[in-house]
Amino acid sequence: MRALVPSIMLLLVALSGCQALDAATAPGGSGSASGTAGCLEESTPLTGDQPTKLGVTTAELLALAAGEHSSPLRWNHAASSRLLLTVGPRAAAYVHSRFDPQGELAPNLRTPTQQCSDYVRITASVDVQSADGRLAELIERVDLIAYSPYELRATLQIDADALAGGYEPLAGSQHCFVALRIKVLIERTGSSGSITELFGATTCERPAGALTPFASGGWGGRWQNY
Repeated sequence: MRALVPSIMLLLVALSGCQALDAATAPGGSGSASGTAGCLEESTPLTGDQPTKLGVTTAELLALAAGEHSSPLRWNHAASSRLLLTVGPRAAAYVHSRFDPQGELAPNLRTPTQQCSDYVRITASVDVQSADGRLAELIERVDLIAYSPYELRATLQIDADALAGGYEPLAGSQHCFVALRIKVLIERTGSSGSITELFGATTCERPAGALTPFASGGWGGRWQNY
C-alpha cells in the first residue's frame, strides 16, 4: 500500500478518539488569516479536553470519528464489497470564519448571505480500504472539519495516477479518467458515502474541458443524498 501526500484534496468533517493532541494551527500559524470563498479565517489551537464553541470538548468531537468505520459497499457495475474507513487524529484547531466585506478573496461574493461558518479542524491520517482491493488509500496528513457535534463530512479527490489500490474506472469511457471523488458522512448511527469517477472532456494526452462525473458506488443509508 502506498501513502498519499497532502496534494490529494480532502475535506473531511471529523471527530476522533480521546488521544492527546499536538497543538494545531493553520499553515500560517495560530491566528493567521487564510480565507476561502469570500471568507476570512483565523485559527486557534485546541487541546483534547478544551471546550469548543460547538458546545462540546475537542475530545468529544474526536470520539465521534476516531477509529474504524465499516459498512457494506455497493458498486454500480461490480459485485458488492465492504468499506473500512480508519481515522487517526493528530492535532486540532478552532477556526473562526467571517465574511470579507472588501471582497478581497472573492469579489463576486460581496453580500453577508455568503456562508462563513466557524468550525473545528482536525489534522489526522485517513485510511480508506475496500475488501475487494479496489480502494487502498492511506492519506498520512489531512484536515478534517466539524461544523457541528452531530456529524462529520469529508470530500476526498484523489488523482487517478495516485490511487494505490486496484481501482479501474467502471464507466468504460474513452475520455481521460482524471480523479476519484469520495464523499464521507459520519454520524453516531454509522457512516455513509459516495464514490464518483471524474473524466476529462478529451483523452489524457490532450486534457481539456470541465470534468464529467460518473456515479460509481456508495455505502450507508444516506449515500444517495450526499
